[in-house]
Amino acid sequence: MLVTKGRGKYSVDSACIPCSAGTLLWTRPNQVIQAFPDDMEGELLMFTEAFPLPMHAGSGCWTMCCAPATGSSPTPNCPCYNRA
Repeated sequence: MLVTKGRGKYSVDSACIPCSAGTLLWTRPNQVIQAFPDDMEGELLMFTEAFPLPMHAGSGCWTMCCAPATGSSPTPNCPCYNRA
């Protein structure tokens, strides 16, 4: 979670962490979390086992050549297109 505004507390496995704007918290699977926002606002990003997709070394070109800015499908001539 990235705290974007205000103050509050965040608990990870019963350890209380004071938070303010700019605090970035990272937790692992199966950790127990709780938020105690006084006036705290933030962005939360959650991953599942299915997302993000597994990546192989060298497949980082997706954003550069395989996902055109127009949002269309990957281009067949991309070096990582159809890579196993």
